[in-house]
Amino acid sequence: MTYELFGRLADRYDWHTPPHHYQHDHAFVLSQLPTPPCRILDVGCGTGVFLEKAVSAGFDATGTDASPEMMSLASRRVSPARVRVERMQELSESASYDGIVSLSWSFNYVS
Repeated sequence: MTYELFGRLADRYDWHTPPHHYQHDHAFVLSQLPTPPCRILDVGCGTGVFLEKAVSAGFDATGTDASPEMMSLASRRVSPARVRVERMQELSESASYDGIVSLSWSFNYVS
């Protein structure tokens, strides 16, 4: 199943879920991670809102998402080198990170 909000309409995702929507969750997660500049992986990073906050806080953060359209938007928030299209079922580098996060119901879309 394809969700248009994650594909063709990805540029409207932040209208649906504004960047400030999960600000308290983001702050909590950042406070629970090892001290920056540790390496973290944001699985299902979407448009990169949390990823941008992590990078701004000094973390060496990388994001993955199955949607090329979402990754295009995330690469504008951080840098293209920090994002990659990858399904969470196919993660290949989990052992090389100090922390792995997955926010905003990402696991609900695994099929």
